[in-house]
Amino acid sequence: MPEALSIFSWNVQSPGYYGGSADPEALAELLQGFNGFDVYAFCEVLNQDWANGFKSTLEESEQDEFALVLGTTGWGGDKLLILYREETLEQLAEPEELMEMREGGGRAPLVVSLSLKSGGTSFRFMMNHLHSSSREKRLRQAEKLNEWAGDQQLPVIAAGDYNFFGVSPSGSPLNDEGYSLLTGDDQFRWVRPERLVRTQFDPHYDVDWILDFVFVAGESKSWEASSEILLADRPREYFLTPSMTDHRPVTASFSLPAGS
Repeated sequence: MPEALSIFSWNVQSPGYYGGSADPEALAELLQGFNGFDVYAFCEVLNQDWANGFKSTLEESEQDEFALVLGTTGWGGDKLLILYREETLEQLAEPEELMEMREGGGRAPLVVSLSLKSGGTSFRFMMNHLHSSSREKRLRQAEKLNEWAGDQQLPVIAAGDYNFFGVSPSGSPLNDEGYSLLTGDDQFRWVRPERLVRTQFDPHYDVDWILDFVFVAGESKSWEASSEILLADRPREYFLTPSMTDHRPVTASFSLPAGS
């Protein structure tokens, strides 16, 4: 029988980075309603306390154990975090931070190799947060990620905030150079949500940006997959309240052959 796998990705906009103001208690309350995913991944996590808080929230709301992998790079409150469900997944090797992709003090992509206990399917899960303020650095990161994907032996699922400012639900989804560099030669492929809405609300701009994505590379491109942008019906004002992150979460679900 096919195996099921689901992931959840969210930029939580901690107050340690570029004036973010999100309240971890408000985020945790919202997180309690997003149950049932095998992997939860976050960017802009302030510190270890925030990471532990998200872990505790999931374990209390789902009555299950989660393993925690927290990145070490990023400015004051901009760390990457991966939590995976220990009942369904096991870790195959030590997590990696791809330091060569930081590009001048940015976030090193965080990678963990996992296997589904039910049927043995192995894959690499990557959490990203590409440069927002420097287009040149972001393009170099996208190019390096594309090259990295071509060298992987395991299927890859890559989520996060990519800051591709040219991807819009109201126009062409392919008119951003960073997006084109990342997906060039069909190395990465976007798991495109059926309903496209903006995923981020900058208080200074009213532009339909999709910044948050789930991509697949390698064998995972052949897996049956779907994606959803959560909180799609919440208005702009909801994401600009003092305690809330200005990003919508993005999820993806996969059906894959057992033991692939």
